[in-house]
Amino acid sequence: MWAFVTVNIERDKWKSYTRENWAKLEHEHVEKSSFTVTDLYDNVLSRFERGRITAEEARAEFTSYKECEYVFCIEAFKPRRKDQRFCCRNCKERQKEAEKRFERTGTYLPEHVYKENRDETDERNYKSREVAMETETITDIVEPFERNREKGYKRCRKREEVYGFTPAKGESSPVYNENKSSVDEVVSTPACVTTSR
Repeated sequence: MWAFVTVNIERDKWKSYTRENWAKLEHEHVEKSSFTVTDLYDNVLSRFERGRITAEEARAEFTSYKECEYVFCIEAFKPRRKDQRFCCRNCKERQKEAEKRFERTGTYLPEHVYKENRDETDERNYKSREVAMETETITDIVEPFERNREKGYKRCRKREEVYGFTPAKGESSPVYNENKSSVDEVVSTPACVTTSR
């Protein structure tokens, strides 16, 4: 019972947060950071120091990149258009959701960041959602699917019905269906060609 009361007290701390408290938490929370501005500087300056590029080329490369405007993304990217603000479509959608949350709750943060689950909830979620998989399944299906989601490939529902995921361009698709000839006919249609958004 005391543990339950303690968790309730911890969970309700956020109700007294000021905008400064929220801003500090928002600054600490990062969702995407595979290639940051710091990485860009390190990359360009390393090549400059080795004499592979000139100072003008280094400055041009610095200015050709932008930082994503999604509040929890610090990804540096090379925009395809002058008015491009986000590194991917996913960040654009998440920014819209974050702005709606800010109007509703006073913070851009998703609720799970500052409002922890109780132990029983975590245990129940683990038992109901965790799935044990073979290593081959993870490398052949789950990882390519996650890469596609990160890179923003369009989904091909026909291919997903057969393989379980939409493979990236040039990526081989493991066949888990006994009727291989009909599978190849289904997925060879032009509508299933994956394209970058």
